Amino acid sequence: MGLALIATLAAPPAPGFFAILAVMYLLPGSLVFAVLATWLMWSWAAALQWQHGLYGPPWPRRVGTEDLSATASAVWLVLAVAAVILGFIGVWAWPMH
Repeated sequence: MGLALIATLAAPPAPGFFAILAVMYLLPGSLVFAVLATWLMWSWAAALQWQHGLYGPPWPRRVGTEDLSATASAVWLVLAVAAVILGFIGVWAWPMH
Protein backbone atom coordinates (compact mmCIF):
# COMPACT_ATOMS: atom_id res chain seq x y z
CA MET A 1 0.00 0.00 0.00
CA GLY A 2 2.81 2.39 0.82
CA LEU A 3 4.55 2.10 -2.54
CA ALA A 4 1.27 2.46 -4.41
CA LEU A 5 0.45 5.60 -2.44
CA ILE A 6 3.90 7.09 -3.07
CA ALA A 7 3.48 6.40 -6.79
CA THR A 8 0.00 7.93 -6.77
CA LEU A 9 1.31 10.93 -4.86
CA ALA A 10 4.04 11.42 -7.48
CA ALA A 11 6.72 11.60 -4.81
CA PRO A 12 10.39 11.78 -5.89
CA PRO A 13 11.18 8.05 -6.09
CA ALA A 14 8.21 7.44 -8.41
CA PRO A 15 8.42 8.08 -12.16
CA GLY A 16 5.32 10.30 -11.93
CA PHE A 17 7.38 12.94 -10.11
CA PHE A 18 9.80 13.27 -13.00
CA ALA A 19 6.94 13.22 -15.52
CA ILE A 20 5.27 16.16 -13.76
CA LEU A 21 8.59 18.03 -13.67
CA ALA A 22 9.02 17.44 -17.41
CA VAL A 23 5.50 18.71 -18.08
CA MET A 24 6.12 21.82 -15.97
CA TYR A 25 9.36 22.47 -17.87
CA LEU A 26 7.45 22.52 -21.16
CA LEU A 27 4.52 24.65 -19.96
CA PRO A 28 4.44 28.44 -19.97
CA GLY A 29 4.93 30.12 -16.61
CA SER A 30 1.26 30.97 -16.12
CA LEU A 31 0.19 27.33 -16.32
CA VAL A 32 2.92 26.10 -14.00
CA PHE A 33 1.04 27.57 -11.03
CA ALA A 34 -2.09 25.64 -12.02
CA VAL A 35 -0.10 22.39 -12.19
CA LEU A 36 1.51 23.13 -8.81
CA ALA A 37 -1.87 23.92 -7.21
CA THR A 38 -3.32 20.67 -8.56
CA TRP A 39 -0.27 18.78 -7.34
CA LEU A 40 -0.65 20.35 -3.89
CA MET A 41 -4.32 19.35 -3.64
CA TRP A 42 -3.49 15.87 -4.92
CA SER A 43 -0.73 15.53 -2.31
CA TRP A 44 -3.02 16.68 0.49
CA ALA A 45 -5.66 14.12 -0.51
CA ALA A 46 -3.01 11.39 -0.63
CA ALA A 47 -1.69 12.40 2.80
CA LEU A 48 -5.20 12.11 4.25
CA GLN A 49 -5.61 8.73 2.55
CA TRP A 50 -2.27 7.63 4.01
CA GLN A 51 -3.35 8.75 7.48
CA HIS A 52 -6.71 6.99 7.34
CA GLY A 53 -5.21 3.87 5.75
CA LEU A 54 -2.49 3.45 8.37
CA TYR A 55 -4.11 4.77 11.51
CA GLY A 56 -7.85 4.49 10.87
CA PRO A 57 -10.43 7.16 11.58
CA PRO A 58 -9.61 10.01 13.97
CA TRP A 59 -9.80 9.10 17.62
CA PRO A 60 -12.68 10.94 19.29
CA ARG A 61 -11.59 12.78 22.40
CA ARG A 62 -13.52 14.79 24.90
CA VAL A 63 -13.30 18.53 24.47
CA GLY A 64 -10.60 20.09 26.62
CA THR A 65 -8.34 17.05 26.93
CA GLU A 66 -4.61 17.55 26.46
CA ASP A 67 -1.90 15.33 25.08
CA LEU A 68 0.63 16.27 27.76
CA SER A 69 -0.15 17.13 31.33
CA ALA A 70 1.32 20.24 32.95
CA THR A 71 3.81 18.08 34.87
CA ALA A 72 5.04 16.31 31.75
CA SER A 73 5.34 19.62 29.90
CA ALA A 74 7.36 21.09 32.78
CA VAL A 75 9.71 18.09 32.78
CA TRP A 76 10.32 18.43 29.02
CA LEU A 77 10.88 22.17 29.39
CA VAL A 78 13.46 21.63 32.17
CA LEU A 79 15.25 19.01 30.05
CA ALA A 80 15.33 21.37 27.05
CA VAL A 81 16.73 24.23 29.16
CA ALA A 82 19.35 21.88 30.64
CA ALA A 83 20.38 20.79 27.14
CA VAL A 84 20.76 24.42 26.03
CA ILE A 85 22.80 25.27 29.14
CA LEU A 86 25.06 22.24 28.63
CA GLY A 87 25.48 23.26 25.00
CA PHE A 88 26.59 26.75 26.04
CA ILE A 89 29.02 25.29 28.58
CA GLY A 90 30.50 23.16 25.80
CA VAL A 91 30.86 26.23 23.58
CA TRP A 92 32.74 28.11 26.29
CA ALA A 93 35.21 25.26 26.53
CA TRP A 94 36.16 25.57 22.85
CA PRO A 95 39.44 27.36 22.21
CA MET A 96 39.03 30.64 20.37
CA HIS A 97 41.43 31.51 17.61
